[in-house]
Amino acid sequence: LVGNELPSGSYLIGQVCPKRHKEVMLYKSSDMKADDSRIIRLGALALAVSALFSAFALLFFIRHEKADYLASRLSALSVAANLKADSIMDFHRERLAILKFHASDPHLSWNLREAMKGADESRADVMATFGSINAAGASELISLVDRRGRTVLTVPPSVDPPHPSAGPAGAPRFLGINRNRAGWPVLDYEAASVDGSRLLMRVRGSTWLAPLVERWPGIEKSAETLIFRREGDSLLMLNEPRKKPGPGLRIRLPVSGDTLAARAARGEAGPLYGRDYRGKLCYGAVRNLPEVGLILVVKADEDEILAPLREKALLVAVAAGTGLALLAVLIILFLRSQADRLHAEASAEKLLLATAIEQAGESVVITDKDGLILYTNPAFIRATGY
Repeated sequence: LVGNELPSGSYLIGQVCPKRHKEVMLYKSSDMKADDSRIIRLGALALAVSALFSAFALLFFIRHEKADYLASRLSALSVAANLKADSIMDFHRERLAILKFHASDPHLSWNLREAMKGADESRADVMATFGSINAAGASELISLVDRRGRTVLTVPPSVDPPHPSAGPAGAPRFLGINRNRAGWPVLDYEAASVDGSRLLMRVRGSTWLAPLVERWPGIEKSAETLIFRREGDSLLMLNEPRKKPGPGLRIRLPVSGDTLAARAARGEAGPLYGRDYRGKLCYGAVRNLPEVGLILVVKADEDEILAPLREKALLVAVAAGTGLALLAVLIILFLRSQADRLHAEASAEKLLLATAIEQAGESVVITDKDGLILYTNPAFIRATGY
């Protein structure tokens, strides 16, 4: 008989053939464990590589898509800013042209002189002419001022007429943006008539600024156009903002700040990324209008502009996560099938060895380290009677 110590500390006593069968079974069992461990490691590595590749692909997609998407949105903001700036300047130049035409009209000039002398008929003609100009939407009111700076008449009658400039009368010019008694911004224009009197035209900001500002070619809820005038070290907002309703000329921003308007006042141009009057981050396009002393800001909140991109990135991330989950399920199923196959092979080897030992003609005894018998096959019992 040959004694062979097993990994468990027991001893196999028998002839060489059963011993070899046991060694074969033990080798197969350890080999099965090694195969299981290797398959698990390979599966985990494949899953990790797939996850890493998906993460890099998603990051590249988001950065590439963000650059293209932002370029298109900033282009749209720039187009909107150009359209609004052109509309404002066209309106401004139309007012100058209208004022120049009427100031140089000989018939109106004659009526103006007669009206200042007290001629009722000429006064009525002047008031009718001024009324037709207002009715056409060119202005809110028109005043006639004599050479001494006294207001002769205003159409319609007003207790708050525009004030003439301090210098000599001349070609039609823009006097600036002021505030009427209601607190709303108004634009005042002046032109000299042929007799030296002055025609003053006033346009209410809410009449022409509001439509130009409030119209928006896109669908962004946070998008708005803001008009500022620089006054020393501050910027005065002239129109009513959408997010803080109320009369204009109430919000002031420092020129030294980081808002889009402040950066435009410092000379920056083109698409900008910064904060608005509420302190919220936004993207915008700015335009300086030196002819009228205005700064135009067209902006939309960052959250709203990037919302479609974030939704798209979320969909891509969900799709990538779903793909990784399916890959993980496939790897787990593959590992389980491999483990089941190896376990079945090991069980077959074990059953084959047990059958061989049971049916062998040689005696086989398994004892522990202390010599206590744990197992004997039938041949041992037949040979010893125990």
